[in-house]
Amino acid sequence: MSPFLFNVILFILLIGGMNWMNWKAIYNETYYKLQQKSSIPVGWASIAGASYILGQIILSVVYTDSGISILIIVCLSILSLFTAFLSINIHRYFFIKKNMEIVKRMFPEFGLPILERRGTGKKKKNMNKNIKK
Repeated sequence: MSPFLFNVILFILLIGGMNWMNWKAIYNETYYKLQQKSSIPVGWASIAGASYILGQIILSVVYTDSGISILIIVCLSILSLFTAFLSINIHRYFFIKKNMEIVKRMFPEFGLPILERRGTGKKKKNMNKNIKK
């Protein structure tokens, strides 16, 4: 089977499947229920996005000869996200180190031992007294 014919069949199946899902959603009042909610759950949206990306990677590896380059792109993307995460935390560390007075004014418990913090200190002291007896 030629790739063009295979793609046409998949396209027709996609259009038919989306039409069927649309009819089911209309008659089950799914669209009305979605309009009543304030937002769509983020978990489902992230699963859909990740599934799309995974599907594109699998199709690219199967139907092209550039599997290695796709793997390199994925690794570089993960590395760039990791670098962004680290840079945020490093900048936060240097800001806190430079502006300790501002941070302590906003968060008075910052830098205190656990026993001296508000809320958790009393519970810990009571628990320690009970253990010693």
